[in-house]
Amino acid sequence: MSFLDKLFGREVPDVQALQADVAVSDLFTVWCQSDIGRYIIGRAEQYEVQVLKDLAGVSPTDTTRIIELQKESMIPGKILEWIEEAIERGEVARFQLSEIEE
Repeated sequence: MSFLDKLFGREVPDVQALQADVAVSDLFTVWCQSDIGRYIIGRAEQYEVQVLKDLAGVSPTDTTRIIELQKESMIPGKILEWIEEAIERGEVARFQLSEIEE
C-alpha cells in the first residue's frame, strides 16, 4: 500500500481477489489463443452475422420476430464482452498487485 493510501485511509484491495482476477485473465488469454477458443469465438462471430442477415430479411411489420432476432444477435457479443472484461480486469489487478508489492 502506498503512503498516500495510508495517509488518506483508502481501502487496500483484497490481494486474494486480485490474484484470482489475474488467474482468470491468464486462463482466458490462453483459452482465446487455443484451437477451441478460436473456434468458439469464430462461431460466435459467425452466428451474430447470420442473425443480423436474418434480421435484414424480416418484414418491418413482424415486430415479434424483429425483437427475437435483436435479442439473439446480442448474445454472442455479450459473451465475448465478458471474456474481454475478465482479461482487462486481470491486467488491472496485475498492475495493482505490483503497486502493493512495492
